[in-house]
Amino acid sequence: MAPKQKGGGVEAASALLRAAQLLGRTRFPVIGGLLTDIDGAVAALALAKKLRGVIDHAAGEELARGSQIMRERGASPASFGETRNRADVIVMVGSGPLKRDPGLFQDLFPEEKGLPRPGDQARRLILLGDDLVNAPTHVKLTQVGQGGSDLPTLIARLGAAVAERPVGDEGQGDPLAQVAESLRTAAFAVIVYSVADLDEPALFTILDMVRHLSVATRAATLALAAPGNGDGVNLCSTWTCGLPVRTSFAGSVPEHDARRFAASRLIESGEADALVWIDALAEQGVRRPKGAVSYT
Repeated sequence: MAPKQKGGGVEAASALLRAAQLLGRTRFPVIGGLLTDIDGAVAALALAKKLRGVIDHAAGEELARGSQIMRERGASPASFGETRNRADVIVMVGSGPLKRDPGLFQDLFPEEKGLPRPGDQARRLILLGDDLVNAPTHVKLTQVGQGGSDLPTLIARLGAAVAERPVGDEGQGDPLAQVAESLRTAAFAVIVYSVADLDEPALFTILDMVRHLSVATRAATLALAAPGNGDGVNLCSTWTCGLPVRTSFAGSVPEHDARRFAASRLIESGEADALVWIDALAEQGVRRPKGAVSYT
């Protein structure tokens, strides 16, 4: 995209000079968006330190929630390759994973024969929630709760069924009880989900299910990566300053607070007096925080 100033095209040097002048007058800027590669993240962190501002990613809420769950519950993650090659039962939680990665089914369930898998049962896909689109035809498919069912409730009921606690009046006829039995008898079960689509209780339940299953068999989770290289930027921030995004460099040492230093909150409240929005990846559907305006 060509640089613009006052609605018209300008030379890059002129635009950069004007941006530097504006940022030189700020007291508490936010370096946001951060939809960029690792080199871009390193540069953004250096800018935030120099300006004594805050860094936050466009997917900061999703990243913060995932980090909190990790701190409080731990995790048993599986890699994408391991899920593709080794898992015999895969639970897809809602439509979020497919919206994030439309080719997910083709990647997880290749038609060609892959590496040897544990156990002797055929691969099975279980969809929890929304109706399935473009489902693979070469794997056994089970759908539970399609047609707009409440996803958090389905997750809670499945968690109870996995732990062999009562889940309602349907008993063994409940499809969730049958899904739970499939998970308990799997050689390697993986639950696939998108953190952005689930609240904390649902995420806690998923991790508790995996922990319960792992007592007798092997189970793991596969959380879809945050958009815009969010996970990469978050890791870059961690190894650069010791803290994830939503960190302030205004004090003598970096300070992290997932609520206080959210870009959207800082802009809406007026605490931040400038926003540098970085989007080098042209991610669709990503918007600047509400209340942000452009100055030229």
